[in-house]
Amino acid sequence: MVKVESINHTSVAVNDVVVSKAWYVDLLGLNEIIDNRTKDFPPGFKLPPDPLMINYGNETTKPPCRLECDGMEVALFERPEPLDPETVARSRGVFHYSYRMDYDKVYALCHQTDSLRERGYNVPFEPEALVLPDGTTYWRLYLMDPDGNLMEIVAWPPRGAKDSGGVTGHGSAK
Repeated sequence: MVKVESINHTSVAVNDVVVSKAWYVDLLGLNEIIDNRTKDFPPGFKLPPDPLMINYGNETTKPPCRLECDGMEVALFERPEPLDPETVARSRGVFHYSYRMDYDKVYALCHQTDSLRERGYNVPFEPEALVLPDGTTYWRLYLMDPDGNLMEIVAWPPRGAKDSGGVTGHGSAK
């Protein structure tokens, strides 16, 4: 059996890397990763081409944009051919990416959906306050990126609240 150590990155398929980078940086607050690993390579040294780009890209496909979220890399890969965002969302069904954010920030976003929509963000469903049996509340908001990828923004109760995991609301599987 192969046993992985951790997740290295997750990849999101996008129609235009530049447009999507702005969305992920401006709305979600992700930071671009500046890759300095090759700065000390000898002049003219080139890494071999990535087989993903050779087999699934084309001559116009831009290089991926690497973003960081709390130590986790989110790589935006441009599709060889753009797809309609609504078609993408419907074809993927319940598949989505979930980001955890500060409780107060998510609470505020959940109460500003009209403002988000006015600024051009796609909020496909109304946000939810999920109340657990002990009265603990957490919030979630779904957003659709410019390419039809569904994002869940979730906020578990603040540290010290009565939640089953003590900090995040998630217990770990042992």
